[in-house]
Amino acid sequence: MAVAFCLVENKQGQVLLVQRGYGKEKYKWSLPGGHVDGKEGYRRAAKRETLEEAGLKVKIISTVMVGQTHAIRTFFGVITGGKLKAKRPECLDARFFSYQNLPELAFGADRRAIRSWQKMKARHEQLEIQPPSAQCPYCSSANIRLRKYPHKNPYRCHSCQRTLQPSSRSNVIKHSINAAPGPAGWELIGGWNAWDSQKYDMSRVPQWVQDTLPSLDIHHAPASYVYELVGHNYRYIISATGQGATEILIFRKSRGRQ
Repeated sequence: MAVAFCLVENKQGQVLLVQRGYGKEKYKWSLPGGHVDGKEGYRRAAKRETLEEAGLKVKIISTVMVGQTHAIRTFFGVITGGKLKAKRPECLDARFFSYQNLPELAFGADRRAIRSWQKMKARHEQLEIQPPSAQCPYCSSANIRLRKYPHKNPYRCHSCQRTLQPSSRSNVIKHSINAAPGPAGWELIGGWNAWDSQKYDMSRVPQWVQDTLPSLDIHHAPASYVYELVGHNYRYIISATGQGATEILIFRKSRGRQ
């Protein structure tokens, strides 16, 4: 059974919890949430449950956590209306709590979601003091801004309206992937040998990919580090074969219907 929860904060940065009124978790507290009805979707269910259990209308902003073994999703929502009031007898109480003084929580999913949200907030605060990326990997635009609230993909390109995941390296909105370069489905389309600057055929490498390469700092990347660039029709991997990037290889793979 699919379940949706909503993490809501007040202006003081406190988190909304409801006290369960039935079952094994009676008298314990949790994020407002419940079962997804029919085809309503996770987000709509999170909004509905928050209104039904705590009396607050919310707008869903971002995904906080997706369950790995169960069909559970938790979202962050901001208050748009309503009045705080618990729905009895399903919920005995509804209150805002400081993260440093939480009551006994009903579900492990509540604890994991709160930890995930706090990490997202800390990451967002770090990104606020860092310069944005110089270039969007989708459209090569420099019109990139940090989104207002914490997100898994915290940047948005205001030219193509895509959301972007930052890398750990400044000025590069890219990320490494865990797959080794050149697995089944990936096609070698270019590269060069750094010792003698001999380039392979680069005619199949889009110009925007070539223009992005200088910003990737490949020569100082660990041997296991690879960059992934995403275009409209293809994904590209840029990989160095060893420390110092003695050989740089460029692979591509069709995005298909991803």
